[in-house]
Amino acid sequence: MKIIWRMIVLFVLIMLLRCTVGCAPFTTNKNIEVDDELSAHAKENGYATFIDYMEQEMNQEEYEEVKKLLDENQINQELQTLKYSSVSGKDDYCYINGTYTIPYNVRMTVLWARNINIDTYNGNFYCNRHYAVSSSDKEAYLLIGSSDTGYRIVRIVPDTFEEVDCDVDFTKEGFNLFCSMIENKKQSWLANFSNSPVITNELLGNLYANEDDYECIYEYAKHLSEAEQQEIQQKLEQGQFEDGIVTIQNNKPFRSNYYKYEDGVYVVDSDYCSNVKWTQNIEEITDEEVSEKKYKIVNMQEDAYILLTNSNGFILIRFMVA
Repeated sequence: MKIIWRMIVLFVLIMLLRCTVGCAPFTTNKNIEVDDELSAHAKENGYATFIDYMEQEMNQEEYEEVKKLLDENQINQELQTLKYSSVSGKDDYCYINGTYTIPYNVRMTVLWARNINIDTYNGNFYCNRHYAVSSSDKEAYLLIGSSDTGYRIVRIVPDTFEEVDCDVDFTKEGFNLFCSMIENKKQSWLANFSNSPVITNELLGNLYANEDDYECIYEYAKHLSEAEQQEIQQKLEQGQFEDGIVTIQNNKPFRSNYYKYEDGVYVVDSDYCSNVKWTQNIEEITDEEVSEKKYKIVNMQEDAYILLTNSNGFILIRFMVA
């Protein structure tokens, strides 16, 4: 019996010793030493600042994870530095006031981030993905890319930082690309929905994201010339850039240039609407004038949906219970 107890005690001591060694916190970053080859590679590619950050701020696990990518020379673009409140954009990204957006159909993902909230749809190339800085008074980093394109490092610094060479490229071409990507994302989701009309949280989440994206467009337009702003505003007012989804509270009247809603009845101009692809909790009122199409909500206690097509593509109307 004594031998058994001794064995048990010895086993417990061994396990405690292993946990103490294995779980010891990485309390100092001075133990991280960057080898000469890695330092040379960093300076050559313009991300020496990031190497300094790795040494000073990362724990050992994070350091080894990023160092592996650096050693394999997969980061083939210079480090990009942005100030928190700056605005910048090109065909493969848009940055506005602390939020870095990778647009629809750009096949890049975020592999690692610090002081950044990573989008839920990080790996979904069929929607815009947004990465917001958590704390504006601290540095933030994004490691972005793919095995096909290589990787880039984006550094976002507080506005108080001096001597920062920010990459700002706001042109009308960039604006049009951003608009096009949002429109394509909406069209893709609604086209898939028309083939299989099933309401899902993922579908609604992606369509509602368009509302935030169009707010970005308005912010984006502020950095263009006055003439370009007027042209864009005119297109928006003419409905050339429609939201993917419109929400109407079913107990309140609603009116636009092409349709109106009141007391459970939705009336749409026949010239505006070419086809109704799908409805839920809605029925058509057939004994009315040809110039207008009318639809009535069947049960006012449940949400109702109608998916329309017109010259601008698809639009999904949601009548939400108040």
